[in-house]
Amino acid sequence: MTDIYDRLGLKKYINAYDTLTNYGGSRMKEEVLDSYKESASYFVDMRELQDAVGKRIAELTDNEAAYVTTGASMGITLGIAACMVGNDRYMNSRLPDTEGMKNEVIIMRSQRNPYDKAIEVSGAKLKEIGNLFATEEFELEGSINEKTAAVYFIKASNYSKAALPLEKVIEIAHRHGVPVIVDAAAQLPPKQNLSHFTKMGADLVAFSGGKAIRGPLNTGFIVGRRDLIESCKMIGFPNRGIARGGKVSREDMVALLMALEQYISISEEDYQGMLRERVDYFIDALKDNEIYSVDVEEIGPVGQIYPRLEIMVKGDLFSVEELAEAMKKEDPGILIGLPLQKPYKVFYINPLVMDDYEKETVLNRLIEVGKKLSDRKEKQEYERR
Repeated sequence: MTDIYDRLGLKKYINAYDTLTNYGGSRMKEEVLDSYKESASYFVDMRELQDAVGKRIAELTDNEAAYVTTGASMGITLGIAACMVGNDRYMNSRLPDTEGMKNEVIIMRSQRNPYDKAIEVSGAKLKEIGNLFATEEFELEGSINEKTAAVYFIKASNYSKAALPLEKVIEIAHRHGVPVIVDAAAQLPPKQNLSHFTKMGADLVAFSGGKAIRGPLNTGFIVGRRDLIESCKMIGFPNRGIARGGKVSREDMVALLMALEQYISISEEDYQGMLRERVDYFIDALKDNEIYSVDVEEIGPVGQIYPRLEIMVKGDLFSVEELAEAMKKEDPGILIGLPLQKPYKVFYINPLVMDDYEKETVLNRLIEVGKKLSDRKEKQEYERR
């Protein structure tokens, strides 16, 4: 059978970069894909399915309650809405009109991010505190008032420098009876994080299902307080309202659950060992390479705990941007990681998404493309003489 992407004229990639939404997130395992066909064979009551899957996710993650969403972003939208309307069906029917409600969500300025629009989608108003250099405890304390619905916290290392620690945010917010919602979309591994933030006291935590868990890209889930999760059920699909567009199919719910069960079943030691073996494969192959010098970064791009390769191009042979573009042009294209901020001095090979059978191809293309680029550089310099 002709490959569907070939039929559509699309370029295919090997992902040695990260669980990027723009490139499809992660890769589902065969057992997860099989669950699609199985769950599509019959019809069920979607509310009953959501309840059953949520109960199982709560058990797996050691949380009070859970609810399946269309990605972590919808989890944030639903969680904020739940903090505003509680179990009041009339107020829910008014969303995103929040006039007269507790509708302010406190966010630290240093934690503003491209995904915080998920808060405003609910009808909530963002209230910034702090600056890009620091946030003081008194700023959070003083900003809480009768209009405060929640405090939002994004758990990511690149947003932590000028922010208050999550522990302190929870302490201050709870002293005033205000819930804290944590965006932990990409905070796996380690899998202990599935309950770590709620055990710290966070009221709701949102995770992506299509990253390290290797579920469908369009899934996510929220865990936390039972009363807030019950409110999310009232607001969310299949009910009408602001979350109607956030439909999760029965196939996606089952596939997410299957993926999560598999992810939970692997010990953290075995999981990290698998990732370490992929990293070691490249270290051994490139340790005496003339073009690249190799090191290991022990955390992911937003603070997750796993090893990835940090590779530098020796001398001034070519830039890492040139290499990244050249690798994408290969057949299949290969995605390699660049740092979150410029200037780019290194690039990354990430073992999280790349499967074992792809690592030889990535290594060979890395060496071949690097040699082509360095030869071109030498030729250009020779012609200028």
